[in-house]
Amino acid sequence: MAVQQSGKSAITNYKTLETFGIASLVEFKLDTGRTHQIRVHARYLGNPVIGDPLYEGREESAKRIDTIYQPLAQSLLKIASSQLLQSYKIKFKHPKTKKTMEFKIEEDEPQKSALELLRRETTNANTPMQLFQPPQIFANPDDIELPIEEEEDEGPIAIRLTRAERYAATKIKRALKKERELLRLKANAEKKGIEWVEPGKENHRME
Repeated sequence: MAVQQSGKSAITNYKTLETFGIASLVEFKLDTGRTHQIRVHARYLGNPVIGDPLYEGREESAKRIDTIYQPLAQSLLKIASSQLLQSYKIKFKHPKTKKTMEFKIEEDEPQKSALELLRRETTNANTPMQLFQPPQIFANPDDIELPIEEEEDEGPIAIRLTRAERYAATKIKRALKKERELLRLKANAEKKGIEWVEPGKENHRME
């Protein structure tokens, strides 16, 4: 199945409930009932259902994910033996009594396990990411310390950062190290009486 201009009308309403580093929890409501409708529309929007073997929800999507999230992506695929898509509520009128019938079920185990993993290993986009107090500019990156929480009579307890937080901390350290190296090069150039031009900003001329 695929989205085509000449195809039959298919309407899928959706609402994003939670957003994580590499995935989102989405609620779908269907106005039509075409074959594989949700899965086809999700892939068409560029966000296939995790674990979907038919509509690029497995290795095809995993290889497009940032390297730092690759272990997490592979863990999700191990949880998802098939697509992580579940009908949790259905509502209709009984054909004889005309009474409105509504049925709900709880999340199945793969869904629960996947959500627990995402909430534990990534930063929710709705929650500001806080690593530590802003470092002093040009500080030695080796002196940056991660926050410590302390409880009475139990000694210090190190916070376990998510992969996203560790990645952000590494980027900050690299930026500070690069800034210090540029300052060192500039100081050496000034001592030798050489005009300092920051790398990447030179004027290239052809004669």
